[in-house]
Amino acid sequence: MAGLKEILPGIFTWEHYVVSKGILINGFYLKKEQVFLDPPKMDPYELLEIGRLGAPKDIIITNRDHARDAEHYRSYFKTRPRIWINEAEKEAAAIQIDKTFRHKEKLPGNIFAMQVENNKATGETALWLEKHKALVFGDALIGAPPGELNLLPRLQPSKEAREGVRPLLGLDFSHVLVAHGAHIIGDGRKVIEGFLSR
Repeated sequence: MAGLKEILPGIFTWEHYVVSKGILINGFYLKKEQVFLDPPKMDPYELLEIGRLGAPKDIIITNRDHARDAEHYRSYFKTRPRIWINEAEKEAAAIQIDKTFRHKEKLPGNIFAMQVENNKATGETALWLEKHKALVFGDALIGAPPGELNLLPRLQPSKEAREGVRPLLGLDFSHVLVAHGAHIIGDGRKVIEGFLSR
């Protein structure tokens, strides 16, 4: 049992290995805000931990492919969390969506939706956690190899996809949390600048 890890104050993460795809994915829970971000499957122990911390009221998805176990959590938790996704992704999502958002919209938990252009999905969205000085990426950037940030292999070497990330440097952040790969704690801005300069 891996359990939840408090990666930053008030932000918990957990991992789930998808055997069919051979990939490890990360999910996030913001305790005070009671928000799930791109939540993958949890084991029973992790679900108990979330129950003790406080069930989510909202689930925010960064792209259609990251709906993952969101629908299960909507019915599992008594809070009946609402599922949010970029309006450009709603029709393609395989689950029922409760709420949609647009670029730069403020979401529950003081989270800002930042649409990343020319990326994997039309409505690919990074989430800016202003209070935590963190950016959360679904598929726009991955933390591989550890200590670096890169595009998904299928998008490389797309100059357009790379430049789609550049506007995020206008935000105030220090940390980068990723759905795939290793997180960057403290040096997130520096690592993104390095990625853009390659």
